[in-house]
This record gives sequence, C-alpha cells and structure tokens, in this order.
Amino acid sequence: MDILDATAFPATDYLMPDGLSVAELGALLGPLASSPGLAGFDITCFNPEKDPGGECASSLAGLIRGSLAA
Repeated sequence: MDILDATAFPATDYLMPDGLSVAELGALLGPLASSPGLAGFDITCFNPEKDPGGECASSLAGLIRGSLAA
C-alpha cells in the first residue's frame, strides 16, 4: 500500500509523497486482476495501528472487491 499517496492512505509505515490515489490504483488493478495470466497478488505495508477509524481498511477492502469483480 506504500504506492499510494500519503494523504490518500496514511495507514502504512512507508509514506509516499506524490503517490497514486486509491482510484488510480483501482483503475490499474482491475485489468490486471482480470488477466488470465494472474496467479495471485500480495497486499503489503498496511498498518492497522495507523488506521484507528478503519477508513484505510475500508478503502483496501473496496480495492480488493473491485479488482476481483472485474
């Protein structure tokens, strides 16, 4: 998740200035997830301790749902 902009996804240990927005990452993941060549993917650098309200976890779950539904 450290590819996302620090303001879009602060629940990571590796904050990225000028990173992608959640929508931009979603637009990239959709076609990748629908590829017949996809064998799997990892989600890394999500730190729930930095997400006390659960907003980032909700965004992350939405990204996964949207990608797999594509």
